[in-house]
Amino acid sequence: MTRRRDLPPGLGEAFAVRDARASGVTARRLDARDLEAPFRGSRIRVTNAPSLDRYELREYELRRRAQAYVPVAPRDAAFSHVTAARLLGMPLPERLFADELHVTTSGQPPRRKGVAAHRSLDARRIEVRGFAVIPAEVVWLQLAPLLTLEELIEAGDHLVRRKRPPCTLDSLAAEIVAARGRRGVTAAAAALPHLRAGTDSPRETRMRRTIVHAGFLEPAVGFRAHHEGAFIGTPDLAYPEYRIAFEYQGGGHREEDVFEEDIDRLERFHEAGWAVVQVTKGLLERRGWLAERTRRALLSRGWSPSSA
Repeated sequence: MTRRRDLPPGLGEAFAVRDARASGVTARRLDARDLEAPFRGSRIRVTNAPSLDRYELREYELRRRAQAYVPVAPRDAAFSHVTAARLLGMPLPERLFADELHVTTSGQPPRRKGVAAHRSLDARRIEVRGFAVIPAEVVWLQLAPLLTLEELIEAGDHLVRRKRPPCTLDSLAAEIVAARGRRGVTAAAAALPHLRAGTDSPRETRMRRTIVHAGFLEPAVGFRAHHEGAFIGTPDLAYPEYRIAFEYQGGGHREEDVFEEDIDRLERFHEAGWAVVQVTKGLLERRGWLAERTRRALLSRGWSPSSA
C-alpha cells in the first residue's frame, strides 16, 4: 500500500484547494480520506470528534464548518445571523438550528452550497473564537424577527451576562436607535426594558420571567447578600426585603469542589435566616410549580397579596 504523503504544515487544519495546489499537493492527495470537503474549493483535515453531549457536539461541528469556510470566504466576510449567535453562545430554540452558515459581506457574496449569503455596508467586525463575526448588538437585532419575546429576552440577557459580556444595555439601546426602521427593531425595542445585566444562565432568566408572569414583584439579579457585616453569597435571584433567595441547580456532572461550594453557600444563607427556593430544570418546566413555591415563600415571610 502506498503511504499517504504528508500535507505541507503551512496549510493548517483547513485550507483552500488553490493554496494546496500552489504548494505542490496533487488533486489525488486532495481527494484522500483524511480530508473532508464541506465546501467547494476547501478542505479540512479529518479528526476524531471529542466525547461531547448532543449540544456540545452540534456546536463543535458548527465551528468545524466555519473553519472550513474561512479559507474560501471573501476577504471582508463575517459570520452573522444565527451562525454568529451560535458562535457567541446565545441560547436559541431548536427550530433555528441548521447546517448552513450565515455570512455577511460588503459586496456581492459568491453563491456557495451550504452558505446563506447576506450583504451589508456595515464594516464593523469582532473576533469570536478566532472567527470574524459581526457585532453582538447587530446579531441580536437580526434574531429579533425570528424569536418570541421571551426568547429574545433570554438571548439579550446572555449578551449582558455577568461574566465577559460582549454587550451592555446601553450598547444594545444605541444599536436599536441606529437601526431605526429596519426589520426586527420594534421587537428588540419591546424586549430591551426586560433585559437584566449580570445574569448567569438562560435558566435564571426563565426563572425570573416565570415569577413576573405569575404576578409577583420582579426578584433582584446579582444581589450581594451580607450577614453581620460578612458577605455570604450572590443568589441567582433574590427578594432581599424578605430574605428569600432562588437558586437554580443544574443537572449532570458537577466538579466536586463546585458542588461543595454550592452546599456551603446554601448553609450560609440558612444560617443567616434566608429562605432558599431551589429550582431544577424539571421543576421549572412543571406548570405552576415555581409560582406556587414563590407564593408560599413570600407568605412565610409576611408578604400579603395586597402588597403585590
